[in-house]
Amino acid sequence: MNKEQLDAIANRKTTCHPFGETVSLSRAERDQLVAMARYAVAIDRAATELPIGYYIELSIECGYGGARLIDPDGEPTELDWDERDLPAEINAGIDAAMAAEIGKNMEEM
Repeated sequence: MNKEQLDAIANRKTTCHPFGETVSLSRAERDQLVAMARYAVAIDRAATELPIGYYIELSIECGYGGARLIDPDGEPTELDWDERDLPAEINAGIDAAMAAEIGKNMEEM
C-alpha cells in the first residue's frame, strides 16, 4: 500500500458494503485505521528498501516518538523533524540513506 492508496482510503465515504453487508465507521475510526496503516507501510518500506548497513532506530515513549538513521559507519542522523509524524520521519530516513548510497556510488565511478 502506498501513500496514494492510503489517501484514497482516507477520503472515502465512511460506509462500505463488503459481502453485501453495510459497515459504517466514524471518521475518527477511519482516520485511526489510516494512521495505523501509515506506520505499517513505513516500517515495511524500511525493511525492504533501506540500503544494506543502514538502520533506523526508533525511540517511543508516552507522548513522543522519534527516529534516527544510523549509517554503516555507526554515525547517527536525527530524523526528529515532526514529533507528530513518525511514519514521515521513517520515510525521510529511508530517502536519506538511499540518496547517500547513490552519492557514494557516483563518487566511486
